Amino acid sequence: MSEVETEKIGFGDVGDWLENKKGAFREDEKNAFGKVGERLDGFYVSVEEKLDVLVAIDIESKKEHERAKILVRQGLDNYINSVRVLLKELTKISSPLAEGFDSKNRMGSDSKNPEKFSFAGGLAANEIGLGEFAVEVTEVFNRFEKTSAIFYGRANYLVGDEMADVRNEIRRFYNGLAEILKESLIKGLKEIGDVKLKLDELHSVEKNLGDVEKEIVVRDKKIYKAKNDVGELRDDVEDMKKSSEYISGMEVRDEVKRLEAGLDREIVRLKEIVDFKRLTGLVHSNEREMGIVKDFRAHFVTEFSKDRGRLLGLLSGCNMMSDEIRVKVDLIEKRGSELREKRKSVGIDYTAGKLKEIERLEEVREGVELENIKGDRRLEKLRLELRGLKSGVLKIVNDFESK
Repeated sequence: MSEVETEKIGFGDVGDWLENKKGAFREDEKNAFGKVGERLDGFYVSVEEKLDVLVAIDIESKKEHERAKILVRQGLDNYINSVRVLLKELTKISSPLAEGFDSKNRMGSDSKNPEKFSFAGGLAANEIGLGEFAVEVTEVFNRFEKTSAIFYGRANYLVGDEMADVRNEIRRFYNGLAEILKESLIKGLKEIGDVKLKLDELHSVEKNLGDVEKEIVVRDKKIYKAKNDVGELRDDVEDMKKSSEYISGMEVRDEVKRLEAGLDREIVRLKEIVDFKRLTGLVHSNEREMGIVKDFRAHFVTEFSKDRGRLLGLLSGCNMMSDEIRVKVDLIEKRGSELREKRKSVGIDYTAGKLKEIERLEEVREGVELENIKGDRRLEKLRLELRGLKSGVLKIVNDFESK
Protein backbone atom coordinates (compact mmCIF):
# COMPACT_ATOMS: atom_id res chain seq x y z
CA MET A 1 0.00 0.00 0.00
CA SER A 2 1.29 3.45 -0.85
CA GLU A 3 2.09 5.85 1.96
CA VAL A 4 -0.38 8.43 0.64
CA GLU A 5 -3.97 7.23 0.36
CA THR A 6 -5.72 8.28 -2.85
CA GLU A 7 -8.70 10.46 -2.03
CA LYS A 8 -11.88 8.89 -3.36
CA ILE A 9 -13.86 10.93 -5.84
CA GLY A 10 -17.53 11.56 -5.11
CA PHE A 11 -20.19 11.35 -7.79
CA GLY A 12 -20.69 15.10 -7.76
CA ASP A 13 -17.05 15.57 -8.83
CA VAL A 14 -17.18 13.12 -11.75
CA GLY A 15 -18.06 15.82 -14.29
CA ASP A 16 -15.04 17.96 -13.40
CA TRP A 17 -12.85 14.85 -13.25
CA LEU A 18 -13.97 13.82 -16.72
CA GLU A 19 -13.31 17.23 -18.25
CA ASN A 20 -9.83 17.43 -16.67
CA LYS A 21 -8.89 13.94 -17.83
CA LYS A 22 -10.21 14.55 -21.30
CA GLY A 23 -8.05 17.66 -21.59
CA ALA A 24 -4.94 15.85 -20.39
CA PHE A 25 -5.48 12.85 -22.61
CA ARG A 26 -6.20 14.94 -25.66
CA GLU A 27 -2.70 16.35 -25.30
CA ASP A 28 -1.26 12.84 -25.02
CA GLU A 29 -3.40 11.81 -27.96
CA LYS A 30 -1.95 14.59 -30.12
CA ASN A 31 1.54 13.43 -29.25
CA ALA A 32 0.64 9.88 -30.17
CA PHE A 33 -0.81 11.06 -33.47
CA GLY A 34 2.47 12.83 -34.14
CA LYS A 35 4.35 9.56 -33.72
CA VAL A 36 1.88 7.78 -35.96
CA GLY A 37 2.30 10.46 -38.62
CA GLU A 38 6.09 10.15 -38.60
CA ARG A 39 5.86 6.40 -39.05
CA LEU A 40 3.31 6.74 -41.85
CA ASP A 41 5.54 9.18 -43.77
CA GLY A 42 8.50 6.83 -43.58
CA PHE A 43 6.38 3.78 -44.35
CA TYR A 44 4.90 5.23 -47.55
CA VAL A 45 8.35 6.14 -48.89
CA SER A 46 9.93 2.80 -47.98
CA VAL A 47 7.12 0.63 -49.36
CA GLU A 48 6.97 2.57 -52.62
CA GLU A 49 10.67 1.99 -53.13
CA LYS A 50 10.28 -1.72 -52.56
CA LEU A 51 7.24 -1.89 -54.83
CA ASP A 52 9.28 -0.24 -57.58
CA VAL A 53 11.73 -3.12 -57.25
CA LEU A 54 8.92 -5.69 -57.55
CA VAL A 55 7.45 -3.98 -60.61
CA ALA A 56 10.87 -4.07 -62.32
CA ILE A 57 11.40 -7.83 -61.84
CA ASP A 58 11.69 -9.69 -65.17
CA ILE A 59 9.71 -12.88 -64.74
CA GLU A 60 10.19 -13.87 -68.37
CA SER A 61 13.94 -14.26 -67.90
CA LYS A 62 13.46 -16.88 -65.19
CA LYS A 63 14.26 -20.47 -66.13
CA GLU A 64 10.90 -22.07 -65.48
CA HIS A 65 7.93 -23.52 -67.33
CA GLU A 66 5.77 -20.95 -69.12
CA ARG A 67 2.68 -21.96 -67.14
CA ALA A 68 4.54 -21.41 -63.85
CA LYS A 69 5.81 -18.01 -65.01
CA ILE A 70 2.26 -16.95 -65.94
CA LEU A 71 0.99 -17.92 -62.48
CA VAL A 72 3.88 -16.13 -60.78
CA ARG A 73 3.32 -12.97 -62.85
CA GLN A 74 -0.39 -13.02 -61.96
CA GLY A 75 0.43 -13.53 -58.27
CA LEU A 76 3.02 -10.74 -58.33
CA ASP A 77 0.71 -8.25 -60.04
CA ASN A 78 -2.13 -9.07 -57.69
CA TYR A 79 0.13 -8.77 -54.63
CA ILE A 80 1.40 -5.36 -55.79
CA ASN A 81 -2.24 -4.28 -56.27
CA SER A 82 -3.10 -5.55 -52.78
CA VAL A 83 -0.29 -3.46 -51.29
CA ARG A 84 -1.48 -0.39 -53.18
CA VAL A 85 -5.03 -0.99 -51.87
CA LEU A 86 -3.56 -1.18 -48.37
CA LEU A 87 -1.80 2.16 -48.87
CA LYS A 88 -4.96 3.77 -50.23
CA GLU A 89 -7.01 2.56 -47.27
CA LEU A 90 -4.37 3.84 -44.84
CA THR A 91 -4.43 7.16 -46.67
CA LYS A 92 -8.22 7.30 -46.35
CA ILE A 93 -8.35 6.67 -42.59
CA SER A 94 -5.25 8.79 -41.92
CA SER A 95 -6.17 11.81 -44.02
CA PRO A 96 -8.30 13.45 -41.26
CA LEU A 97 -5.10 13.53 -39.18
CA ALA A 98 -3.13 15.58 -41.68
CA GLU A 99 -3.20 19.37 -41.63
CA GLY A 100 -2.14 21.87 -44.28
CA PHE A 101 -3.40 19.97 -47.33
CA ASP A 102 -6.41 20.80 -49.46
CA SER A 103 -8.13 18.46 -51.90
CA LYS A 104 -5.86 19.55 -54.76
CA ASN A 105 -2.34 19.57 -53.34
CA ARG A 106 -2.48 17.33 -50.24
CA MET A 107 -0.75 14.53 -52.17
CA GLY A 108 2.32 16.62 -52.78
CA SER A 109 4.15 16.92 -56.10
CA ASP A 110 4.43 13.18 -56.78
CA SER A 111 1.15 12.71 -58.69
CA LYS A 112 2.30 9.32 -60.00
CA ASN A 113 2.17 7.87 -56.51
CA PRO A 114 -1.15 8.97 -54.99
CA GLU A 115 -0.49 6.90 -51.89
CA LYS A 116 2.35 9.23 -50.90
CA PHE A 117 1.68 12.36 -48.95
CA SER A 118 3.53 14.13 -46.19
CA PHE A 119 2.52 14.62 -42.57
CA ALA A 120 5.02 17.47 -42.33
CA GLY A 121 2.13 19.87 -41.69
CA GLY A 122 1.38 18.14 -38.41
CA LEU A 123 -1.50 16.11 -37.03
CA ALA A 124 -4.92 17.19 -35.86
CA ALA A 125 -6.45 15.05 -33.15
CA ASN A 126 -9.81 16.77 -33.30
CA GLU A 127 -11.08 14.86 -36.34
CA ILE A 128 -10.68 11.26 -35.20
CA GLY A 129 -9.98 9.56 -31.88
CA LEU A 130 -6.89 7.45 -31.37
CA GLY A 131 -8.99 4.50 -30.24
CA GLU A 132 -11.12 4.72 -33.38
CA PHE A 133 -7.99 5.03 -35.51
CA ALA A 134 -6.50 1.91 -33.86
CA VAL A 135 -9.62 -0.13 -34.66
CA GLU A 136 -9.69 0.99 -38.29
CA VAL A 137 -5.95 0.38 -38.80
CA THR A 138 -6.28 -3.14 -37.36
CA GLU A 139 -9.19 -3.91 -39.68
CA VAL A 140 -7.26 -2.64 -42.72
CA PHE A 141 -4.19 -4.77 -42.00
CA ASN A 142 -6.22 -7.87 -41.15
CA ARG A 143 -8.07 -7.51 -44.44
CA PHE A 144 -4.77 -7.10 -46.30
CA GLU A 145 -3.30 -10.24 -44.73
CA LYS A 146 -6.33 -12.31 -45.76
CA THR A 147 -6.59 -11.07 -49.34
CA SER A 148 -2.87 -10.97 -50.18
CA ALA A 149 -1.74 -14.32 -48.71
CA ILE A 150 -2.57 -16.42 -51.78
CA PHE A 151 -0.95 -13.90 -54.16
CA TYR A 152 2.17 -13.78 -52.01
CA GLY A 153 2.44 -17.57 -52.09
CA ARG A 154 2.22 -17.74 -55.88
CA ALA A 155 4.71 -14.94 -56.52
CA ASN A 156 7.13 -16.18 -53.86
CA TYR A 157 7.72 -19.31 -55.96
CA LEU A 158 10.10 -17.35 -58.24
CA VAL A 159 10.42 -13.99 -56.43
CA GLY A 160 11.71 -14.61 -52.91
CA ASP A 161 13.84 -11.89 -51.34
CA GLU A 162 12.10 -8.95 -53.00
CA MET A 163 8.68 -10.20 -51.88
CA ALA A 164 9.93 -10.79 -48.36
CA ASP A 165 11.33 -7.22 -48.23
CA VAL A 166 7.87 -5.78 -48.91
CA ARG A 167 6.10 -8.11 -46.50
CA ASN A 168 8.63 -7.49 -43.72
CA GLU A 169 8.42 -3.73 -44.21
CA ILE A 170 4.63 -3.90 -43.84
CA ARG A 171 4.85 -6.08 -40.73
CA ARG A 172 7.53 -3.86 -39.15
CA PHE A 173 5.37 -0.81 -39.68
CA TYR A 174 2.26 -2.49 -38.24
CA ASN A 175 4.13 -3.83 -35.19
CA GLY A 176 5.64 -0.41 -34.53
CA LEU A 177 2.23 1.21 -34.88
CA ALA A 178 0.73 -1.37 -32.52
CA GLU A 179 3.31 -0.47 -29.87
CA ILE A 180 2.21 3.16 -29.98
CA LEU A 181 -1.46 2.20 -29.81
CA LYS A 182 -0.92 -0.27 -26.96
CA GLU A 183 0.55 2.32 -24.61
CA SER A 184 -1.35 3.39 -21.50
CA LEU A 185 -2.86 6.23 -23.51
CA ILE A 186 -5.34 3.90 -25.15
CA LYS A 187 -6.37 2.37 -21.83
CA GLY A 188 -6.87 5.80 -20.31
CA LEU A 189 -8.94 6.97 -23.24
CA LYS A 190 -11.00 3.80 -23.04
CA GLU A 191 -11.75 4.39 -19.38
CA ILE A 192 -12.73 7.99 -20.11
CA GLY A 193 -14.96 6.69 -22.90
CA ASP A 194 -16.51 4.16 -20.50
CA VAL A 195 -17.25 6.91 -17.98
CA LYS A 196 -18.76 9.10 -20.70
CA LEU A 197 -20.86 6.18 -21.95
CA LYS A 198 -22.15 5.40 -18.49
CA LEU A 199 -22.89 9.06 -17.81
CA ASP A 200 -24.88 9.28 -21.04
CA GLU A 201 -26.79 6.16 -20.02
CA LEU A 202 -27.28 7.61 -16.54
CA HIS A 203 -28.68 10.86 -17.94
CA SER A 204 -31.06 8.84 -20.10
CA VAL A 205 -32.28 6.94 -17.03
CA GLU A 206 -32.65 10.21 -15.11
CA LYS A 207 -34.76 11.62 -17.96
CA ASN A 208 -36.95 8.50 -17.98
CA LEU A 209 -37.29 8.72 -14.21
CA GLY A 210 -38.30 12.36 -14.44
CA ASP A 211 -40.85 11.57 -17.15
CA VAL A 212 -42.40 8.81 -15.02
CA GLU A 213 -42.56 11.11 -12.00
CA LYS A 214 -44.33 13.78 -14.09
CA GLU A 215 -46.81 11.19 -15.35
CA ILE A 216 -47.54 10.11 -11.77
CA VAL A 217 -48.11 13.74 -10.74
CA VAL A 218 -50.54 14.22 -13.64
CA ARG A 219 -52.39 11.04 -12.68
CA ASP A 220 -52.47 12.09 -9.01
CA LYS A 221 -54.24 15.28 -10.10
CA LYS A 222 -56.76 13.20 -12.07
CA ILE A 223 -57.37 11.00 -9.02
CA TYR A 224 -57.80 14.04 -6.78
CA LYS A 225 -60.25 15.63 -9.25
CA ALA A 226 -62.23 12.39 -9.62
CA LYS A 227 -62.54 12.08 -5.82
CA ASN A 228 -63.70 15.70 -5.55
CA ASP A 229 -66.22 15.23 -8.34
CA VAL A 230 -67.56 12.06 -6.73
CA GLY A 231 -67.84 13.86 -3.39
CA GLU A 232 -69.80 16.72 -4.95
CA LEU A 233 -72.09 14.29 -6.76
CA ARG A 234 -72.75 12.35 -3.55
CA ASP A 235 -73.60 15.61 -1.79
CA ASP A 236 -76.02 16.46 -4.61
CA VAL A 237 -77.63 13.03 -4.33
CA GLU A 238 -78.06 13.41 -0.57
CA ASP A 239 -79.61 16.85 -1.05
CA MET A 240 -82.00 15.45 -3.65
CA LYS A 241 -83.03 12.63 -1.36
CA LYS A 242 -84.08 15.18 1.28
CA SER A 243 -86.42 17.01 -1.08
CA SER A 244 -90.22 16.46 -0.85
CA GLU A 245 -90.33 15.72 -4.58
CA TYR A 246 -87.80 12.89 -4.23
CA ILE A 247 -89.53 11.50 -1.11
CA SER A 248 -92.94 11.41 -2.81
CA GLY A 249 -91.35 9.95 -5.93
CA MET A 250 -89.69 7.26 -3.85
CA GLU A 251 -93.06 6.40 -2.29
CA VAL A 252 -94.54 5.96 -5.76
CA ARG A 253 -91.54 3.93 -6.90
CA ASP A 254 -91.84 1.73 -3.84
CA GLU A 255 -95.52 1.20 -4.66
CA VAL A 256 -94.58 0.29 -8.23
CA LYS A 257 -92.10 -2.27 -6.92
CA ARG A 258 -94.79 -3.68 -4.58
CA LEU A 259 -97.24 -3.99 -7.46
CA GLU A 260 -94.59 -5.61 -9.68
CA ALA A 261 -93.81 -8.16 -7.00
CA GLY A 262 -97.53 -8.85 -6.47
CA LEU A 263 -98.10 -9.28 -10.21
CA ASP A 264 -95.19 -11.72 -10.46
CA ARG A 265 -96.64 -13.74 -7.53
CA GLU A 266 -100.00 -14.01 -9.26
CA ILE A 267 -98.35 -15.15 -12.47
CA VAL A 268 -96.41 -17.80 -10.52
CA ARG A 269 -99.69 -18.97 -8.94
CA LEU A 270 -101.19 -19.25 -12.43
CA LYS A 271 -98.34 -21.53 -13.44
CA GLU A 272 -99.13 -23.76 -10.48
CA ILE A 273 -102.69 -24.39 -11.67
CA VAL A 274 -101.74 -25.11 -15.31
CA ASP A 275 -101.45 -28.88 -15.85
CA PHE A 276 -98.33 -28.95 -18.03
CA LYS A 277 -98.16 -32.74 -17.89
CA ARG A 278 -101.61 -33.09 -19.44
CA LEU A 279 -100.91 -30.29 -21.90
CA THR A 280 -97.71 -32.01 -23.02
CA GLY A 281 -99.57 -35.23 -23.63
CA LEU A 282 -102.11 -33.42 -25.82
CA VAL A 283 -99.67 -31.48 -28.03
CA HIS A 284 -96.59 -33.75 -28.06
CA SER A 285 -97.03 -34.54 -31.77
CA ASN A 286 -97.05 -30.84 -32.75
CA GLU A 287 -93.53 -29.40 -32.77
CA ARG A 288 -94.62 -25.73 -32.67
CA GLU A 289 -97.05 -26.26 -29.79
CA MET A 290 -94.46 -28.34 -27.89
CA GLY A 291 -92.09 -25.43 -28.27
CA ILE A 292 -94.63 -23.15 -26.58
CA VAL A 293 -95.10 -25.61 -23.73
CA LYS A 294 -91.34 -25.89 -23.17
CA ASP A 295 -90.85 -22.09 -23.20
CA PHE A 296 -93.59 -21.45 -20.63
CA ARG A 297 -92.61 -24.40 -18.46
CA ALA A 298 -89.00 -23.12 -18.23
CA HIS A 299 -89.62 -19.33 -18.03
CA PHE A 300 -93.28 -18.84 -17.17
CA VAL A 301 -93.18 -15.33 -15.68
CA THR A 302 -91.04 -13.92 -18.48
CA GLU A 303 -92.96 -15.60 -21.32
CA PHE A 304 -96.38 -14.76 -19.84
CA SER A 305 -95.42 -11.10 -19.36
CA LYS A 306 -94.07 -10.94 -22.88
CA ASP A 307 -96.82 -12.80 -24.83
CA ARG A 308 -99.50 -14.51 -22.76
CA GLY A 309 -101.68 -15.08 -25.84
CA ARG A 310 -99.57 -18.01 -27.00
CA LEU A 311 -100.28 -20.01 -23.82
CA LEU A 312 -103.93 -18.94 -23.44
CA GLY A 313 -104.66 -19.82 -27.07
CA LEU A 314 -103.07 -23.24 -26.61
CA LEU A 315 -105.06 -23.88 -23.43
CA SER A 316 -108.32 -22.88 -25.14
CA GLY A 317 -107.55 -25.12 -28.12
CA CYS A 318 -106.98 -28.07 -25.80
CA ASN A 319 -110.15 -27.32 -23.74
CA MET A 320 -107.99 -26.68 -20.67
CA MET A 321 -109.22 -23.11 -19.88
CA SER A 322 -110.83 -23.86 -16.52
CA ASP A 323 -112.80 -21.30 -14.50
CA GLU A 324 -109.92 -21.18 -12.00
CA ILE A 325 -107.52 -20.27 -14.76
CA ARG A 326 -109.91 -17.62 -16.16
CA VAL A 327 -110.27 -16.02 -12.73
CA LYS A 328 -106.52 -15.95 -12.25
CA VAL A 329 -105.95 -14.46 -15.71
CA ASP A 330 -108.55 -11.74 -15.02
CA LEU A 331 -106.82 -10.93 -11.72
CA ILE A 332 -103.48 -10.70 -13.44
CA GLU A 333 -105.01 -8.35 -16.05
CA LYS A 334 -106.42 -6.17 -13.26
CA ARG A 335 -103.09 -6.06 -11.35
CA GLY A 336 -101.25 -5.31 -14.59
CA SER A 337 -103.59 -2.41 -15.33
CA GLU A 338 -103.05 -0.99 -11.82
CA LEU A 339 -99.29 -1.28 -12.34
CA ARG A 340 -99.39 0.55 -15.66
CA GLU A 341 -101.41 3.39 -14.16
CA LYS A 342 -99.07 3.69 -11.20
CA ARG A 343 -96.03 3.79 -13.48
CA LYS A 344 -97.50 6.80 -15.25
CA SER A 345 -97.34 8.78 -12.03
CA VAL A 346 -93.69 7.93 -11.36
CA GLY A 347 -91.55 11.07 -11.72
CA ILE A 348 -87.96 11.24 -13.01
CA ASP A 349 -85.37 10.04 -10.51
CA TYR A 350 -82.67 12.63 -11.06
CA THR A 351 -80.37 10.82 -8.63
CA ALA A 352 -80.07 7.90 -11.08
CA GLY A 353 -77.98 9.90 -13.57
CA LYS A 354 -75.71 11.21 -10.84
CA LEU A 355 -75.30 7.74 -9.34
CA LYS A 356 -74.35 6.43 -12.78
CA GLU A 357 -71.80 9.24 -13.18
CA ILE A 358 -70.38 8.41 -9.75
CA GLU A 359 -69.96 4.79 -10.84
CA ARG A 360 -68.19 5.91 -14.03
CA LEU A 361 -65.84 8.25 -12.16
CA GLU A 362 -64.99 5.53 -9.65
CA GLU A 363 -64.03 3.19 -12.49
CA VAL A 364 -61.85 5.89 -14.05
CA ARG A 365 -60.20 6.62 -10.69
CA GLU A 366 -59.48 2.94 -10.08
CA GLY A 367 -57.91 2.65 -13.55
CA VAL A 368 -55.68 5.69 -12.96
CA GLU A 369 -54.66 4.39 -9.52
CA LEU A 370 -53.66 1.10 -11.14
CA GLU A 371 -51.49 3.00 -13.64
CA ASN A 372 -49.84 4.83 -10.73
CA ILE A 373 -49.06 1.52 -9.03
CA LYS A 374 -47.31 0.44 -12.23
CA GLY A 375 -45.58 3.83 -12.36
CA ASP A 376 -44.31 3.43 -8.78
CA ARG A 377 -42.85 0.03 -9.67
CA ARG A 378 -41.21 1.57 -12.74
CA LEU A 379 -39.77 4.36 -10.56
CA GLU A 380 -38.27 1.86 -8.14
CA LYS A 381 -36.68 -0.06 -11.01
CA LEU A 382 -35.23 3.13 -12.51
CA ARG A 383 -33.88 4.27 -9.14
CA LEU A 384 -32.12 0.94 -8.67
CA GLU A 385 -30.70 1.23 -12.19
CA LEU A 386 -29.58 4.78 -11.43
CA ARG A 387 -27.78 3.70 -8.25
CA GLY A 388 -26.06 0.91 -10.17
CA LEU A 389 -24.87 3.29 -12.89
CA LYS A 390 -23.54 5.77 -10.34
CA SER A 391 -21.66 2.98 -8.58
CA GLY A 392 -20.26 1.84 -11.92
CA VAL A 393 -19.04 5.35 -12.79
CA LEU A 394 -17.41 5.81 -9.38
CA LYS A 395 -15.72 2.40 -9.60
CA ILE A 396 -14.15 3.21 -12.98
CA VAL A 397 -12.99 6.65 -11.80
CA ASN A 398 -11.62 5.58 -8.44
CA ASP A 399 -9.98 2.43 -9.86
CA PHE A 400 -8.26 4.62 -12.43
CA GLU A 401 -7.13 7.14 -9.83
CA SER A 402 -5.78 4.42 -7.52
CA LYS A 403 -3.38 3.10 -10.19
